[in-house]
Amino acid sequence: MQQFMLCRHLYAHNSGILDEDFVEKYENLTGVDISEDQVIKGLGYPSEDVYFFAPLKSIGTCIENCEQFIKNLP
Repeated sequence: MQQFMLCRHLYAHNSGILDEDFVEKYENLTGVDISEDQVIKGLGYPSEDVYFFAPLKSIGTCIENCEQFIKNLP
């Protein structure tokens, strides 16, 4: 749920453009440092605006997992 909300915040409030805060929080949650990704670096991050669309590939699964979590609450 935290990862879903973090990514939601990126798209809702930063139009999908990476910033240092998101990169740090994403690494803390997932263990993945996206600032070291060769594609992201190749696009010029951090000196250039870079859109991060990778989480959109799994958005359906994230939503289903969140729904399942909420349904299982007492």
